[in-house]
Amino acid sequence: SAATTSSSTPSTRRPVPSEPLATPPDAPSGLQLARIPTLWSGPEFRHSTSLRFLATGPLAQLSPRDAARLGVANGDEIELSVAGERAEATALVRSAVPDDSVFVTGVDLGDGPVAIRSARTGAAVA
Repeated sequence: SAATTSSSTPSTRRPVPSEPLATPPDAPSGLQLARIPTLWSGPEFRHSTSLRFLATGPLAQLSPRDAARLGVANGDEIELSVAGERAEATALVRSAVPDDSVFVTGVDLGDGPVAIRSARTGAAVA
């Protein structure tokens, strides 16, 4: 006999409304910072002697276009500023990062517009 994959219970899904969605707001301009979780920067790694060697420091990922525009090279130490709060991180230039985005790990800043200062050049950029 053939096995069936459908459930005998009737579906409880509601139909999707047919009216159009509202127009989304315009995207913010300039660099936008977003925090991303990482397995290697949690409290387990900070408190475990046997795992500490796996922990990474604060990292800021930028697109190649933004890095070139800002004069930031892979591995540069940079200062990040969001809403008056500051943090330092190592720059990682990655082609997978969308332009106008900065993804950070191990940094205690809120999401939003970000300004960057390169330790190598000393120039503040946004």
